[in-house]
Amino acid sequence: MKKESVMLLLILFLANSVYAIESNIRQEYLPGETFIAYFSGNFADTIYPENVQFFSDRKFIPMIYDVIKISDKYYVYALLPNAERNYTLIIKNVRYTELGKEKTEDLYYNFSARGNIVDFSVNPGVILANKDFSIKILSKLNNINLFYTFMNNSAELSLKPDEEKKLDFSISSIADSAFLTLFLASGNFSYEIPVSVFKNSSTLPSNNENFMRFTRKYLNISVIKDYPFQIEISLSNFGAEDIFNVSFNNEELSDIIAISPLSLDKLSSGEIKIINLTIKSSDSGIISKKIKAYSSNYTSEMSLDINTIEDEETFTDNLPADSEQVNQEDCAEFSGLICKAEEECSGIIRLTKDGVCCVGQCSKKSSSSNLIWIILIILVLAAAGYFFYKRIKAKKQTSKEILENKGKSYEERFHPKEVRGELTKN
Repeated sequence: MKKESVMLLLILFLANSVYAIESNIRQEYLPGETFIAYFSGNFADTIYPENVQFFSDRKFIPMIYDVIKISDKYYVYALLPNAERNYTLIIKNVRYTELGKEKTEDLYYNFSARGNIVDFSVNPGVILANKDFSIKILSKLNNINLFYTFMNNSAELSLKPDEEKKLDFSISSIADSAFLTLFLASGNFSYEIPVSVFKNSSTLPSNNENFMRFTRKYLNISVIKDYPFQIEISLSNFGAEDIFNVSFNNEELSDIIAISPLSLDKLSSGEIKIINLTIKSSDSGIISKKIKAYSSNYTSEMSLDINTIEDEETFTDNLPADSEQVNQEDCAEFSGLICKAEEECSGIIRLTKDGVCCVGQCSKKSSSSNLIWIILIILVLAAAGYFFYKRIKAKKQTSKEILENKGKSYEERFHPKEVRGELTKN
């Protein structure tokens, strides 16, 4: 009996190791490092870039990143900011099989960026190619000597602080599909970049080649009716080439959303641009909008659900469970004020971790006593008007009285009164 129990536990352990989602994500990275990790498991659905998000202390962190599937693994790379902080990587709505049962859930992975800023970063962090490709190297704070190796060919180059260089690589000598590694090192730090080569373009896995992308594909935000509410979204270029003349669908949204800037002359390779949205809604309830960005070669789209709440005083109490607190900063970081209960905001509204933040002036609301005095004055004026109306009406003759008076006047004119005394003949 004991042997059977041990065998059952061993089978369950082996099954779990086969079907559970596995990852090589590390606990710690350097600030500014190119985050590279893979995830493998029995996934039922494709994991798209919009399924992946990075947060720090519940605040969404926009990054240059991508998700690429190679064989049975999903590789995620991201360019981490040059700051020490804790991160949570969330893969949303993942459907997979574990122990023979299907599950759908959000996957959470915690890691941190600690220590000195990394010597250099690389973009992209994973390569999927059916032709010659290039990558960009960015040095950080110091002069570096970079050594790299690909397909038994090695080379070295030097970079100054904050200098960026593009490296070109050829796959012309590869006759068939292959999985390779590009090795880059400077000092004690190195990257191993996965390179998946598909010489037959028809076998190239489906991959998002639209290199211009909003860093979020969906946002649910709550606003107060008739108050301007400002949020920030981000547009990124994670491709190797610059993108020019980007415009937004401002005319389609002008009834409720103002976009600033209205266009971008240039979105550089590896760049994230902050786009300001000012929302002012006069209709209660939920309105769905799409923010679109266009260039000659690329388009990107972001969905936005706007939940308009009537009552300013109970705004934070009425936030739906899935409404996101866009700004996790203090109100003071926006040079804003938290208006008192008896005050109202005459400026832009932001939702911060302090509550409803007024970027403008807090002015005193009209008190109820003032409203009572206004009502009393209106009533007094109405009563006085009614009194004068009745008085004027009382002085006016009725149509019957007017006819009777006219009849009397006629008799007096044509039938004079009889004179007392005798009539005499002449």
